[in-house]
Amino acid sequence: MKVSGIGSLQSIGSVKSTSAPSEAGRSANSSGATTVSMSSDAAWIESLRAESQKLGPIRSEVVAETRAQLNAGTFEQSVDLDSLVDSLLADF
Repeated sequence: MKVSGIGSLQSIGSVKSTSAPSEAGRSANSSGATTVSMSSDAAWIESLRAESQKLGPIRSEVVAETRAQLNAGTFEQSVDLDSLVDSLLADF
C-alpha cells in the first residue's frame, strides 16, 4: 500500500524490525523483512481515501463558481443547516 499526498503526518504507525527473527518466526518470515502496522487513524484516512475515489471526479467548474460567489459575498445558501447537522451526526 502506498500512501501519498497527505501532508506532514508523522509517526502514523509502528515499525518492527524482524531482521533477526526468533526460531518460531523464521518459518513465517525468513527474508528479514520489516513489518509495518498502521495506526487506527491511518487506517481511517485510507478508508476515506478509498471511499472518495468512488465519488468520481471533482467538478472544477462548480468549485470555481462557488468560490467566486463566496469571495463576492453573493453565495445563496439554500441548505437547512439543522437538518444537515442532524444527518451528519446520524452518520457517526
